Amino acid sequence: MGPISLVVPLFSDSRTYVNRLPLQRRQWISLKNQTDMNFEIIGVDNSSHDDVIGLLKEYFPQAVTFRHPIPKNTVGARVEAVKRASHSFVVTLDSECVVWPHYIESWKKFSILCPGIVGVGGLSWYNGVILSGREYILGSPPDERIDLYGFEEFVRKTGISSRPCYPAAKSISDEDLGSIRPEPYSWSGGFYYSNAGFPKEVYIKVASPDSDLIGYGHDDSLFGLRLKAWSKCLRTTVKFVHAARAVHQCHRASHEVDASGPEDIKTAYEHAVRVKKLAEELLKNP
Repeated sequence: MGPISLVVPLFSDSRTYVNRLPLQRRQWISLKNQTDMNFEIIGVDNSSHDDVIGLLKEYFPQAVTFRHPIPKNTVGARVEAVKRASHSFVVTLDSECVVWPHYIESWKKFSILCPGIVGVGGLSWYNGVILSGREYILGSPPDERIDLYGFEEFVRKTGISSRPCYPAAKSISDEDLGSIRPEPYSWSGGFYYSNAGFPKEVYIKVASPDSDLIGYGHDDSLFGLRLKAWSKCLRTTVKFVHAARAVHQCHRASHEVDASGPEDIKTAYEHAVRVKKLAEELLKNP
């Protein structure tokens, strides 16, 4: 199977109390142990205070990397990264995500089975505990790997959550070994591109109108509204993809020691007004 491009935003951003390097290390190790290593990584640093690019280069020296100059401009950063992708099928994956060994292989199978179609993979997460060291990392460089069974046990004990309609299987490792089974996407839980695959040009056309968005919240909602409304003219549709799950690691401490939560909630309320306005506009002029 031919190569695909994987776009990852390297967000520690400019707020020095946000430390995501240990989380991103687990992400790179999980990607370094894929059954199919024929893929390109594009890492975009959204004006982080620490060396997120240097960490990526430790594991993927050939990765395409650049620094986006506008802090918190998450949409603009992703759009610029997708534009630099060398391949026609692009997977967008949030920073701090751990994936299982067949992740890239599953996305490649989807791109071949469903050409021109947008895919959404499973996304799960946990809250309240930040893994700030080398927890669940086995071995030492260059032979590190993630203890995926131990990590999943920790995630479930901590309290696993998943996107509406798409909970994780009883065993993510078993889910990873299964069929991709594309099925029509359920919009009832909203849209997200924390773990999704796109024809490159579709992503650019749908995301670009919101490239000016600054701050956290509802960028996925804006994207989903446009994608759903424009799918016919873009000659695409959306499928859910089994066996391509990612687990997003917790990166927020309590509000007493991590001010990023209150800051982000503020902009989320502001962006909600933009979502409502776009929904009304698309209803009048689909």
